[in-house]
Amino acid sequence: KYWCVIEYPMLKIFEKEKEKKTIANLNIALTNNIITGTTSTFSFTIELAGKKTIEFVADSQEECNQWVNALAFATNVIVTHAPIKRKKKRRISVISAKPVEPAQEPEKPSTRFYPFDSTHCENFLAIQKCFSDKAVTRFTDGLHFLKSGTLRDVLKWCIIHSTTKRNEDAASLFVCRNWACNYNEFKNTILSIWGNWEDKGFPIGIPRNVLAERMANFANHYIECSFVDAESWDEKQSRQNKQEDMACRLELKTELEKMNRYFGRAIKSQHVHCKTVSVSTTRKKFVNETDSSRDTVSISEMSEDDAFGFTAKEIASQLTLHQAEILGKLQMGEFLDKNFEDPEKSPNINNISILCNKTSSWVASYILDGKDIKDMINRYLKFIKIANELHKLKNYNSCTAVIGGLTCAPISRLKKLQSIPDKDKMKLEKLKEIYSPLNSYSNYRNLIKGSKCIPLIGVFFKRINSLF
Repeated sequence: KYWCVIEYPMLKIFEKEKEKKTIANLNIALTNNIITGTTSTFSFTIELAGKKTIEFVADSQEECNQWVNALAFATNVIVTHAPIKRKKKRRISVISAKPVEPAQEPEKPSTRFYPFDSTHCENFLAIQKCFSDKAVTRFTDGLHFLKSGTLRDVLKWCIIHSTTKRNEDAASLFVCRNWACNYNEFKNTILSIWGNWEDKGFPIGIPRNVLAERMANFANHYIECSFVDAESWDEKQSRQNKQEDMACRLELKTELEKMNRYFGRAIKSQHVHCKTVSVSTTRKKFVNETDSSRDTVSISEMSEDDAFGFTAKEIASQLTLHQAEILGKLQMGEFLDKNFEDPEKSPNINNISILCNKTSSWVASYILDGKDIKDMINRYLKFIKIANELHKLKNYNSCTAVIGGLTCAPISRLKKLQSIPDKDKMKLEKLKEIYSPLNSYSNYRNLIKGSKCIPLIGVFFKRINSLF
């Protein structure tokens, strides 16, 4: 086992970590190929010029991936994967008198997408010394799960097991931290844990570079996680808590970048998002999603900054759910005898047309309310993305409403809005071509054949009118 250091264009190999004299120097600038998984799971091979190959074996998969990524970045060589070759066992065929029926494979249960990785520890005894006596774990099926402990114990557990940026225990901690401690205490505890590990040593069995990567995953998760707003807080307290939380996240990011150069690279691109999760501290009765009495947020109730607080996909999804809810209430009688021309006889059809008109007006007014031309262009591009997401969701009715707002007269007169990237301009032109009324919406008619969607209601009524 040797200690390797990359100092481009050389890869220096030392016998031990604190040795000053190298035992070998490899010129990695001559690397032609990097192959992973050559002989074992944690191995990779470097092919140098002159058909010279050198194989390296790491302690874990994470460490192997780190080395492969670092060498690929330094040498600008594409990594290839070679599956491990295993010897096939010889099979002995037996002739049976009766035909053997093929065994039926059991049906696989449908998997449900869950955005977080569950946290468990396979070898808790190796890292038990870094926790206090108050840390209590639950042992189930050969795995340890943290049951309770001090704030420092919980933070250590989350950092050590943050193998990805979406850790289940860390996500739960970020939601409940407002009731466990204040923001400064939370930030200072994280920094003191890493500082203590640097001074007194890291948990047994976990290399320093692996733990640094997990600390970066935990910090990225904390910096990007949503703000928490409790129903028991008033507006002033919610705003103050949000400001304090944002300040502590930015301070944590700055302090970690100073403590380790790796953190500076791993956390530099992370930004604090403006999403907020509302948490209720009281029990509430379950409300069915189809219940019309539940509280909904309409387009007219959105504040100026709400559209930028959510992604284009989230806004498109909410518009589609709102549209589908009204569409599901349509009655057959609303289409007979031209009842759709009378709002009193067709209330649901009237609600759909009102929603489309509100959407188009919201798009135009939101763009025109921009502070300056740069802000207006950003809002314009945002709605192009929303229209594209609506088209992907097959919500053709809302998509035409958004396009109507983007192409209305007040927006079309603004020539500076045309100076957008060609990529976004092509997206909008393509959508306008699909929903063009030329040849009785021929492009749109070809689009919806044999597909479940929210159709363009205007075209549907045009067809019915042609029958009378």
